[in-house]
Amino acid sequence: MTSISMMEDSKTLSSSNFLPLELVQLIVSHFDADRKALFSLSLVSSTWRSATVPHLFSEVSIWDPSDFIHLKNLIDLSPEIATHCVRSVIYEPGMSILGRGIANLSVDASFGLNKPSSSSSSIAAEATTLGIKPWDPPVPLPPMPKVTSLKWAPDKRQAVHVTPALHQHLENFPSLENLTLNAQFENLREFSVFTSLCNRAPLKKLVLNGTYLSTQKRKQRLKRSLDALVQALPSEQDTPKEDPEPTATQIPDLTSLETLLIDQCEFGCDWVIGFLLSSSKLSGPLHLRSFSLRGTSISTKSLTEILEATASTLEELTLDPLSSGGYYAQGTLIPSIPRLPHLQILTLGQIKLESGGLNPRPLLTWCSHLVSSLYDNSLVPSLQTIHFTFTLDPRERIFDWDNWPIEVTSLMRVADEVKVKVLFDIPDTMEGWEVEALKRLTQNRFPNLENVQVVHEIW
Repeated sequence: MTSISMMEDSKTLSSSNFLPLELVQLIVSHFDADRKALFSLSLVSSTWRSATVPHLFSEVSIWDPSDFIHLKNLIDLSPEIATHCVRSVIYEPGMSILGRGIANLSVDASFGLNKPSSSSSSIAAEATTLGIKPWDPPVPLPPMPKVTSLKWAPDKRQAVHVTPALHQHLENFPSLENLTLNAQFENLREFSVFTSLCNRAPLKKLVLNGTYLSTQKRKQRLKRSLDALVQALPSEQDTPKEDPEPTATQIPDLTSLETLLIDQCEFGCDWVIGFLLSSSKLSGPLHLRSFSLRGTSISTKSLTEILEATASTLEELTLDPLSSGGYYAQGTLIPSIPRLPHLQILTLGQIKLESGGLNPRPLLTWCSHLVSSLYDNSLVPSLQTIHFTFTLDPRERIFDWDNWPIEVTSLMRVADEVKVKVLFDIPDTMEGWEVEALKRLTQNRFPNLENVQVVHEIW
């Protein structure tokens, strides 16, 4: 019985070798999201291995120093991984505990490769001894011309500056279009140099998630110390040094940038807007189509300037009524919005709803006044959809819209001409019938509601 089974397995394996490569590729494509299945398929034969490799290495996650070495060894054995397969690179050290780094993937058997014998800690210790910065690759990697997306999130406890090793590493990605940064940079010049090295394609999407400059942090700490000590002027040794400004050659040409998302930048984002405007002065007008600002403070001056600079191209705008200093002047200060003739989607949120608190009133009032000013002055003639994103307090059961009749009625009035979409972030303790009741209440308050979605993300 065993011999018959072995013969059948042999026939199956043999027949799989004679399948046309196009058919094998079609089969493999159905397992694109199932990495375990892809690993198994790569062991069938050389044909199946060739078909699975582009899927296995379309995204490379580097969470640990050993991942660099492991990736280099794989590329040495199969150079096509670097030249044709890798499309996205995620660099996020310290996340190897999740087992998602490339050194943790069970691909070694199909490549005849042994994992590096050196531990991650020993590699890191050796790198420190040699003076290699934590964000530098411990070994050089070859160019990866197909990479279009890079997520770069080093340890934010140390401020990044561009070393020769980092400079060489970033030059391996000449085709980058999407860049996501979550880092602390030493100053604006280092941020500018880093961005320039990533901008050769050039960039079409830039996401700054918690990114800030060390000089911002130092200035804020000094200001807090001075306020605490009630000092009129700082002492000479405490005076913050001026930020070294990037030269004209160090400022990248960002005129091809289409999407900008600034999220949770702790010390504000006026410096980002100034950086973009400097690029525009040197290289020509900006062509942003989507601008999102979430959980980050911005001055009304900077907001007005970036909207004026992108008014002729902007199609999507996301504004968060919250800033690091509270609400926009507690719901009274409305930014000066220029005419945005091509704006189609406006998103406002997060708006926290608390029946017993005062928080929702200034937020809803601010949103209401902003939308009213846009309509009353005919500033958004192409607007098609308004998104409202609400966060429900975890202590609430069902939020009653009647708690906020003035603000909501005003939102209804200005939103009648366009479709309305509402998103609720709710506590996962809510029952199904409570969710349905929330949807019905929302439908009653927004007669032209196109869609209401309920998710469990925040709480």
